[in-house]
Amino acid sequence: MTMDQAVTTYRDEALELLAELERAVLDLEADPGNRDRMAACFRAMHTIKGGGAMFGFEEISRFTHEIETAFDLVRNGKLPVTSQLLTATLMAGDHIKALLFVPEGPPPDELLTRSEELLQVFRSMLAEAGQAAPATAPAAAVPPAPSPAAASIPTYGGADSDGSACDLPDAGPPAIYWVRFAPAADLLANGTEPLGLFEELAALGPYRAHARIADIPALDAPGYDPEALAASYEILLMTCRGENAIRDVFLFVEDTCRLAVVPLVTGRLRGSDLEEFLAFFSHMPADEEQTVAASRLRTLVEARLRQVEAIRAKGPSKEQAPKLKQETAPASTSLRVDSAKLDALVNMVGELVILQSRLRQAVKGENMAAAADVDEDLERLTDAMRDSALELRMLPIGTVFSVFLRLVRDLSASLGKEVNFVAEGAETELDKTVIDRLKDPLIHIIRNSLDHGIEPPGERTQAGKPPAGRIILSAGHSGGNVVIRIRDDGRGVDPARIRKKAVERGLLAPDADVSDKELLALLFEPGFSTAEKVSDVSGRGVGMDVVKKNIEAMRGTVDMENAMGQGTTTVITLPLTLAIIDGFNVRVGDESYIVPLSNLRGFQERFVTGQPRQVDSIERMGHLIPLVSLRRLFSVPGGQPDYERVVIVEADGEMTGIAVDVVVGRQQAVIKSLDESYRHLKWIAGTTINGDGSISLILDVPRLLRMAREQYQRTDERESPL
Repeated sequence: MTMDQAVTTYRDEALELLAELERAVLDLEADPGNRDRMAACFRAMHTIKGGGAMFGFEEISRFTHEIETAFDLVRNGKLPVTSQLLTATLMAGDHIKALLFVPEGPPPDELLTRSEELLQVFRSMLAEAGQAAPATAPAAAVPPAPSPAAASIPTYGGADSDGSACDLPDAGPPAIYWVRFAPAADLLANGTEPLGLFEELAALGPYRAHARIADIPALDAPGYDPEALAASYEILLMTCRGENAIRDVFLFVEDTCRLAVVPLVTGRLRGSDLEEFLAFFSHMPADEEQTVAASRLRTLVEARLRQVEAIRAKGPSKEQAPKLKQETAPASTSLRVDSAKLDALVNMVGELVILQSRLRQAVKGENMAAAADVDEDLERLTDAMRDSALELRMLPIGTVFSVFLRLVRDLSASLGKEVNFVAEGAETELDKTVIDRLKDPLIHIIRNSLDHGIEPPGERTQAGKPPAGRIILSAGHSGGNVVIRIRDDGRGVDPARIRKKAVERGLLAPDADVSDKELLALLFEPGFSTAEKVSDVSGRGVGMDVVKKNIEAMRGTVDMENAMGQGTTTVITLPLTLAIIDGFNVRVGDESYIVPLSNLRGFQERFVTGQPRQVDSIERMGHLIPLVSLRRLFSVPGGQPDYERVVIVEADGEMTGIAVDVVVGRQQAVIKSLDESYRHLKWIAGTTINGDGSISLILDVPRLLRMAREQYQRTDERESPL
């Protein structure tokens, strides 16, 4: 891996950690006593700091050091979880994101100034809680370990040097720990430097380490690996930072190595104790302990280690097990692929190679029966490979829910409203591309609900509602689509106000007879807004039209439901993936088109006499529905057939017929994007290559029908069935 690749990997992992940090902070806001989420905040900052120092992000390492220390105090019960702390942490996460994408070189002055402003907030909180502000960590590596013979004891407070407190930052009473560390044999191959671990221990206090080399094989032993570690270490450490600080040193290797941390002497230490252990640090032999002090410690330590190992051998208690499971369950915030899925895909590729060999033999032997068998197996394998490849791109939609929770939290505070955000169906899976493109439309909708829908607490109380409003985001599968609903319990939308604004803008005739659904559809018109004044949140007439365009660009639909005084619901329907589409292949003359299956509702036929109109009507289950002739709409050359097939489609909640020459049959189309030169053709969703090498255009049915309506309205014909 090159340095550039390593930096890119660090950025990706840091963004995942920041997303985890944000989720943990928001969980803490609802449950301030959740120790698991406190630990998650600390781990995220600790990991970001370590990677920042390794890959040249010195400012990130410096900045996160103090926040990491604050959450170390939080998890040790020395700093309370307050709204001010959580808000400052969210702002710090946003600042780290900005620092991650600073071009090579030192950050600009405005970012450095912002760092100091945020750090000052944390320092003031530490001061209010009676905790000393941490010493600012340099961006460089931790200082080297001192020589055992010259190891010095930290300065302890008190004139009598009784060791009741330590003058080091965020320190408690001094204690002496015995640490047994047996690294995994492949520790070096995984990029961990053991000396770096000892350098971090040296920052905690004086220590003495022994390497146990009895298990190292001879150099000429069979299978000897010179890069494999076979040594283990026993360490005696004096520190006033606590057991958690020691375990944090081994945070990234504890899962693969054997580690035990045993407190030997805790509480108040006398000066004579310090002198005794200092002498022990300086004179303990490197091979075997032979002094009386070493023998006493050895007996004590071995007994304590046996107790610890016996407890660990039993595993976690029933009460602890659910917490451990919740702690270790990773939240997928990026496209991470399970190795089992990759193994399955590789196995399918192997089957594909075998099929190719069978097909070659069948062709050479002109054995059509064998070729037909290969064709059947190939169809089965292709379907399985398609499903497997698409599954690799699927992510639970819950990966982006924390973004909306943060949005509701910040925006409701700025608007002076009380709003609770509820997310349902987080496990519903969508293509990662769809999820990425869905964020902005959902943000627009939620902002509108907060600004226009949810009333202030006083107004809600007068209306007999609870002071706190609710926004519910739910997701679920419906057929081959995903349906997302954003519902609020606010004041709703007044149809009379929509009508008034529409008449003022010339979108509606004063005496027009339209339904409430048609009035709600006007909210998606460009520049349309019912807001009486412009705010920094909304009211400029932009947003909902962009939402509709973005959703339709993903071959989806968006509708709105409304109940005055009870709230509004926005319903978004999307395909599972943007890579493959199910549809029916139809032909008009020599041209081929794909009608998406999500829009298709049935087929009919009609006999044509004379030259058909571009827009006509046809009977469907006792009702007349509009009919659009693709031949006339696209000016397809060739003779008009006397018999046409009619594809019945649904768009914008209405049935419409599309007249074509031939319905070829159902087809799964792999979508290919159009060249930039053809992006103005909005009614085309993409293209696909057919089995015979020809190209079919994939129709965007809603936009196609709107184009037909607009063309028809420009003609001299008076009565439009559209």
